[in-house]
Amino acid sequence: MKRFLIIVSAYLSAVAFLTCGLNFLYKKLDKSDNDYTKKFNDVPYNIKICNFGSSHGVDDFNYCDVNNEVCFNFALRSQSLSYDLRVLKNYSERLAEGGTAYIVVSFFSLFGCDETEQENFLSLNKRYYDFLPKKLIKEYSFKERFYRFFPSLTKGSEVFSVFFSKNENDITWQEMADPVKVSMDAKYAYERHIITNKIDENGDRIYNKEEIDALIEMIKLLKEKGVEPILVTTPYMKEYMELVKNNESFLKDFYGVINEITSTLSVKYLDYSTDERFINDYYLFRNSDHLNKEGARIFTDILIGDTIG
Repeated sequence: MKRFLIIVSAYLSAVAFLTCGLNFLYKKLDKSDNDYTKKFNDVPYNIKICNFGSSHGVDDFNYCDVNNEVCFNFALRSQSLSYDLRVLKNYSERLAEGGTAYIVVSFFSLFGCDETEQENFLSLNKRYYDFLPKKLIKEYSFKERFYRFFPSLTKGSEVFSVFFSKNENDITWQEMADPVKVSMDAKYAYERHIITNKIDENGDRIYNKEEIDALIEMIKLLKEKGVEPILVTTPYMKEYMELVKNNESFLKDFYGVINEITSTLSVKYLDYSTDERFINDYYLFRNSDHLNKEGARIFTDILIGDTIG
């Protein structure tokens, strides 16, 4: 019996060792994370310039020309303002007093049903287990925490594909908007941002109180930390903006919320959505509402020049 137990223990130890080793390699080599969560493994201290936001924050900020200042991009694709707030709470101590934080407010940011009710919530929510504590994660699940720590266990035979994968993120960011496809892309973007899950059964716009309150709390928290919050709407292409402009009631509602917040909290808001330096230039966008790498570099330089000097 003793010999048997030794053999079993040795076998289980070997399996555990191999599983942990494979999991370590998988996490190290995996290049499929399109949400850029790996950047949170090394968030610097004394951050002087940073930004929050969804994909417009991810794609439209490029700090490559900023010298002698610590910068960081806290944005993630499809990140809500309420998660912007959670990320800010977790890393606020790393922001330098006297710094600047850009909060990206896109047209979809303030309206719509609660994100926990949306179909893709769980698939997006699991990424926060990688870098946020339990108290800051919506609908926390220990099971999800375990699987995020051991992602290789959920991949089956696909786990070995990581050794041959390529990172497409930077390639996509360098692409130029296709003039032939951009109109159709603009229609899809407009539907997602302005219509889908944003209108109730009576045809009225759904004001998302949680997201609006989160924006207000972010502004107050940043000011308490001695960091200047600046609200920003990033540049869009003409095909996208033509559709948005035709919806006058939406624009009235969107800017109504923004104007109330900026006047009540004395915070700056910069709107580049129709900026003539970008709106007609396909070379600076990768699609109808996201800048490419070069466009982001130019926009970031302009934004910093307009706000910090």
